[in-house]
Amino acid sequence: MIHNATFVSVDEGNGEAILTAACFRLGLLGARITQGFSECIARVGITHKQVGLLAVVSAGLAHSQRDIATRLHVAPSLVVSLVDQLIQAGAVTRSRSASDRRVQLIELTDRGHDLLAASARAAARLDAEFRASLSPAGRSALDVLLLDLDAQHPAVVAES
Repeated sequence: MIHNATFVSVDEGNGEAILTAACFRLGLLGARITQGFSECIARVGITHKQVGLLAVVSAGLAHSQRDIATRLHVAPSLVVSLVDQLIQAGAVTRSRSASDRRVQLIELTDRGHDLLAASARAAARLDAEFRASLSPAGRSALDVLLLDLDAQHPAVVAES
């Protein structure tokens, strides 16, 4: 793990340049956090990708398979697979839109809401653990940094 890294120009073309690049380091951190979240929710019987789908539908950000794929920045075929898995788990239903028969609408069932609630509790625990490892100044800096990054590279967020 690189701590207090001296930043090397990326055009130097060596391993250290990659290992100290912010995008690479954020990617590694994101992968570790995703793995931790995945381990927490595996006990519930759901994957992080399935949680993402449930979350965007529950939040009202997307209702069709196509809109879900757009919101999650994934291939539509992945959404079809996730929906199939969630239907088998009794977490969602799929129906055709009355206004456009080509559109598949997704709705959460009571089981889907329960899985999402359990996943939200797991996320809250993981978030608390992660934030507890930071100083108060570090937590504030993280909040500001996340806002800045979201503004530049919008993630899946509610529309105002």
